[in-house]
Amino acid sequence: MRPFFWLAAFGVVVSALPGQSIADQARSIIVKKADEHVQFVDATGGAETQITRPPSKDDEYIVLDGNGGVDACPVGLIGKRQTTPKPAQTPENIERTLKELQRRWLRQELVGRARYPHVFNNYERLPFPGFEDTQLYEFPLLPSTEPIYSGGSPGAVRIVGAISSNGQVELAGFIRHPPGNRGGFELCPESAAVASTTTISPDVDDSVCEGVPHTHDENRRAIQLDSGLVRRDPSDALRRLCQSKQRIGAGVQTGTDGEVWFFRGDEYIRYSTNDESIHFRKKISDGWPGLRNTPFSEDIDAAVKTGTSDEYWLFKGDEYVRYSTNGEKIHFRKKIVEGWPGLKNTPFTQGIDAVIRSETSGEIWFFKGDEYVRYSTDDETIHFRKKIIDGWPGLKDTPFVRDIDAAVKTGTSEEYWFFKGNEYVRYSTEDERIHFRKTIASGWPGLKNTPFSRRHKRTGA
Repeated sequence: MRPFFWLAAFGVVVSALPGQSIADQARSIIVKKADEHVQFVDATGGAETQITRPPSKDDEYIVLDGNGGVDACPVGLIGKRQTTPKPAQTPENIERTLKELQRRWLRQELVGRARYPHVFNNYERLPFPGFEDTQLYEFPLLPSTEPIYSGGSPGAVRIVGAISSNGQVELAGFIRHPPGNRGGFELCPESAAVASTTTISPDVDDSVCEGVPHTHDENRRAIQLDSGLVRRDPSDALRRLCQSKQRIGAGVQTGTDGEVWFFRGDEYIRYSTNDESIHFRKKISDGWPGLRNTPFSEDIDAAVKTGTSDEYWLFKGDEYVRYSTNGEKIHFRKKIVEGWPGLKNTPFTQGIDAVIRSETSGEIWFFKGDEYVRYSTDDETIHFRKKIIDGWPGLKDTPFVRDIDAAVKTGTSEEYWFFKGNEYVRYSTEDERIHFRKTIASGWPGLKNTPFSRRHKRTGA
C-alpha cells in the first residue's frame, strides 16, 4: 500500500513512487491533464511547475488509502440477512455504489484509470451472463461510513455495473484481486447469483442536476476545475434527464389579460389565471404550425413577446426564431450571436434558460446558469451582467438563484413569476422580495395532475 498524505502548504496530493523515500515525496505532484493521464511533475526544479489542488469537499472527492476499500467478497447480500460484519456488504451500500457510478457516468466524470469509476476492460475474459456485449464499469464497493472514493488503492473488491444510454444502471457482478495478485481479477463466488438483481432507474435527484446547463455549451467540453480535475460538459443523457425534471420549460403572456402559454416537451397549454383552468392543451406543431419540421416543435428553452403585437421570440439551444401568431409563420431563424450581437463572447450565445421583458424600459433580461444580463435592443448592448443573487436579492437562499426553468411577466407592474422544478415564486422588483413561493400544483390548480406540475411519467423526475 502506498502512503498518502496532504501537502498543506501547496494544497496538493502527493504519493511515493516505488523506490522513493518519504523525504522525496514532495518532488512528485499528481497533475490531472486534459488528456486524462496522471503525470508526476518535479516540483522542486527551476522549470515551470504545474500544481494541482486536491479535490474540494463540494465535489465529494476525498482520497482514501487502501484500508478504505473492502477486501473480502460480499456474501448473502441480495434479499437475505447480512451474514458478515463487513460494513460495505449490504444491499444499501451496493445501491449507493451503483448510484455513485451512475452519477459520475452521467456527469461524464469517468476519466482515466487513475480515478474511479472507469471502464472495465475484462482482460481476463471473466463471464458476466447477460452482459456479454455490454460495456461494463468498475467501482470500489463503498462502505456507508466512508466518503466517496477518488484515487489510490481502493481495496480488493470492485462492483461491476452496466450503464444504458439513458443512464439506467444494472449490477453485473463483483470482482476482486486474487490473494497475492494485485494485477489481475477474478470473479467473486457470488457474482453470477447477484447479477441483474439491483437496477438503478434513470432517475436523478436535484443534487445531480445542480449546475447542469439546460443547453449544450461547447466551451464546457473540457474545462479545468479549481480542484484540478477535468470535468467535461455533462452527457446528453444527463441533460435530457434533468430537462425532464422541468415541469415548465418556457412561458410567455398570450396578449390576452390573465392568459399564459406554458411549453413543456412537445406540448403547450393556454392557461387562464382568471378561472384557473387550461383552455386547451396541444402539440406545439399543431398550435404553432409554422414551427413544424423545425427543432422548435419541442423543448423550447425560453419565450418572450417582441415589441410587436402577436410576435414572439422563441429560443432553443444557440438559435432563436421570431414567430408571428397572426400569420402562423417564422419571420426568421438565426443564431443567437447573430441576432443579439451584444451577447457575443458570452455563454448566453450557447443557450438561454429564461427570458423576460422589463415593462418600464422595454429591455430584455436573459437568464443562464447563475447569471443574467440586461440587454437593450436599441443599441444592441448589454447594460450589465450580474449574478442572479446580486441583481435579484430576494431570491437569496432559494433554488431560484440558478438554472431557472422559465420566467413570465405577471399582470402586475414589475412583478414576475419564476419557475424551477415543481415550484415557482412571485417576485417584485419594486421591493426586491418574493411575495410567495409555492408548488406549481397549488398555485396553478388547473395544472394539477398534468406533466406541467407533476412527476414525469417515463423517468419519474
